[in-house]
Amino acid sequence: KDRPRERPKPLHNEKVKTTSLLLKLCESIYSTGKVVILDSGFYVRDAIINLRKKGVFTSALIKKQHYWPKRVDGEGIKNYMSIKEVGSAHCLFGEKDGVKVDVFALKEPNYVMLLMSTYGSSITKDEQTILHLQNDGTSIEFQYTEVFSNHYDYRDAVDLDNNKHHDGGSKH
Repeated sequence: KDRPRERPKPLHNEKVKTTSLLLKLCESIYSTGKVVILDSGFYVRDAIINLRKKGVFTSALIKKQHYWPKRVDGEGIKNYMSIKEVGSAHCLFGEKDGVKVDVFALKEPNYVMLLMSTYGSSITKDEQTILHLQNDGTSIEFQYTEVFSNHYDYRDAVDLDNNKHHDGGSKH
């Protein structure tokens, strides 16, 4: 409707626009086994599944918008994690259309973070130890699991790169 009739229809002509966009953006890395880190604005379970079928692994932050994503008991997970120590991680294993799709939960000081991912495990692979100082003066040391480590390491990569280009690459 917003393209000339003469132009061919897009290859990824699906109902879900986010899925189409992600598939189009990731075409150049199909079948590479690379990982794409997605913010909650790009979370669409079908996109994650379709990318995995095309050889691209993903991890996406999931949040309750008006409701939790289908088949994710977000409130139940948050309640379960609420009594855990800061740094505790938990994984709920799942599968959809023959694709492994897991939900990872991490207890942060003030909230529980949830990621849906087609890769990773609950084994810590991050060499960096996180030191969280509690209100009572004590501290907790822990290491992020692979999925959370990647999320924190790469979630801002596009924004940082764009900012570098917008400021002309100058260093102040």
